[in-house]
Amino acid sequence: MAQDDPNEPPAPQGGPAAPAAPVGPDTHHIAAPAATEAPQTEPKPKPDKPVAATGDAPAGAAQGDEGSGAAGATEPGDGPNESELRDEIERAKRTIQANTERLAALEAERKAQQAASKAISDYAAERPSLLAHEEDLRKYRAAEASFLAQFLDQETIRRIEQVESEARAQIDRVAARIAAADVAGAAKRDIEAAKAEASAAKRRADALKRPAAAIRDRLAAADALRSEAKKASDAGNYALAYWLIMDGGPIDRKLREEPSVLPPSDLKSAADGAAAAQAEAEGRAARLQDEAKQAEASLQADRAELAKLTAGLDSRVRTDLAALNPKPAEAA
Repeated sequence: MAQDDPNEPPAPQGGPAAPAAPVGPDTHHIAAPAATEAPQTEPKPKPDKPVAATGDAPAGAAQGDEGSGAAGATEPGDGPNESELRDEIERAKRTIQANTERLAALEAERKAQQAASKAISDYAAERPSLLAHEEDLRKYRAAEASFLAQFLDQETIRRIEQVESEARAQIDRVAARIAAADVAGAAKRDIEAAKAEASAAKRRADALKRPAAAIRDRLAAADALRSEAKKASDAGNYALAYWLIMDGGPIDRKLREEPSVLPPSDLKSAADGAAAAQAEAEGRAARLQDEAKQAEASLQADRAELAKLTAGLDSRVRTDLAALNPKPAEAA
């Protein structure tokens, strides 16, 4: 027989069994804890107007009512006034202008240096062929003079050499006669001489800016005279041929003209000297021009004669040379 649990109360007699007591604690009479209230945070006060970051004044102060004249005004002492600003602007403009002009001058100088350097380099590359060309012309002159000496005696050669000098002497006499008669025009003559000198100086300076091309032009002109001399020699016109190739004659003068075939290292100094001579000559001509007074009436007849003689010089020389040419039988 099972023994009764001594902890269990005895069942009442004659009635239903009492329910078993719950094992855990009785929670029927325990009240639920009150709900935790959320902490209340007081709202931060909003500023009436945003405050500017760089000052004490509100940021929107500059955007006030359109009718308010003080909304965007600058307080006295806060910055330069309008007059000072205008002066500062003008100074800035002058600085910009000066810098612009300086930049242009430097750029022009840079380009000039580059052009001069390139001219020297190009000239150095062409110089050997120019020297060879010039030497070929000299050798031709010597060979042709030796050939013509077979047909022209010494007296004829002497007279040929005098033909041009006599013609030039006639021109000089007429020019001197004009100068002597036109005493009041001395200042004008000085001006014309200075202008001619300045023009020649400019040609020299310009030639040295393009030396290889200028030398080629000079040698080409000498070549043309050589062709004429060969043609005259082949036709038996020995007097003309000799005049063209003789010392001091047209070909010789061409070979002596500037610019000569300089070493490349001497080119810059020659160009600088020519430019300085040009500036000096042009300055002198300008000064004389400023100082000159009105010239007196010119001597039309003598000047017309001078122009005619000068223009016909080459033709007269050739005509006179034809008279000195030996007869075909003598040449044979």
